[in-house]
Amino acid sequence: MSVVKKYILSNSAVVAVADSKGILDKAAELHSLSLLSSVVLNRILTVGVFFGQDLKNGDDGLLITVSGEKFARAVVSVTRRGAVKGYIENTVLGFSKKDGDVKDGGQDATLDFSGKEGGGGGYRIEVESDVKATVGRNGFVETTKSIGGRLYSGRSELAEGDITSDFALYLAVSEQKNSYIALGEFVSGQKKSPTVRDGFADGGEVLAAGGCFLQFLPDAEGEFVRDVRGVFSRLSDFGRILYELKTPDAVMRTYFNNFTVEPLDEYEPRFYCGCSEERTRKIVALMGRKEAFDTLKERGAVEARCDFCGKTYVYGKKEIEKIFGK
Repeated sequence: MSVVKKYILSNSAVVAVADSKGILDKAAELHSLSLLSSVVLNRILTVGVFFGQDLKNGDDGLLITVSGEKFARAVVSVTRRGAVKGYIENTVLGFSKKDGDVKDGGQDATLDFSGKEGGGGGYRIEVESDVKATVGRNGFVETTKSIGGRLYSGRSELAEGDITSDFALYLAVSEQKNSYIALGEFVSGQKKSPTVRDGFADGGEVLAAGGCFLQFLPDAEGEFVRDVRGVFSRLSDFGRILYELKTPDAVMRTYFNNFTVEPLDEYEPRFYCGCSEERTRKIVALMGRKEAFDTLKERGAVEARCDFCGKTYVYGKKEIEKIFGK
């Protein structure tokens, strides 16, 4: 299970703290992701949870695309508050043996379990350098938001390739929002089993994942802004913080104890895909009669796969004839 808790901070900012491990686990299971692919995708999914907080109506939506130099592309869709889905084109990103040398690793990927021993056993992998090397700086963050029937789009270049800095830059440049964001995971080098469901096939296990997102209110004063900056400078290792403190409330008590904190809202975000046979049938219809029947003749069926959840819909001769007529 994942959870987001929101707070009012000294009547000058709104803070959201997310435990998104449940979303990461679901994405990894659906897409059979390597550990590093899961980390990259989950950071963008967590951003989607934060950015989707303002979606009020059933038809509102948000699409986030991050295109990187080496890892190709990741896409996240938010259909309503707390409902996210996403995919990453390279599902088998592997950890590198040295900075900047990213290799694609599948079942036999070797992880570099460097770093010191972490709390609760296991070893903390230094994932930041690998995320940066994987995503790179030659790429873009792009968003398209639909609110009340109107479309809004934004775009910015990647800053560091760590996702966190990239979205901080996007907020400042594209949306002109004064905000802070922290994202992170705590990863153990001890995998429970060789299955994706119980640890990752390429080794390791994510023990905690989440983020913290703060937006200033219009009346935030300079001293308050400086104090908040100081707090976020201590949240760079957010995954470890969440692993040790366990809950958003504990994070707020520990790191925002010099501010007045008032609970505002709480909800459970989840990985949710609304694809269906009806929607997929419409996509098949867009192929056109000739292409659909040619595919049917060549392959024996027409398949349509949902990129967001990996589900495949198979249409045989009877189904194709229902769509297009005999």
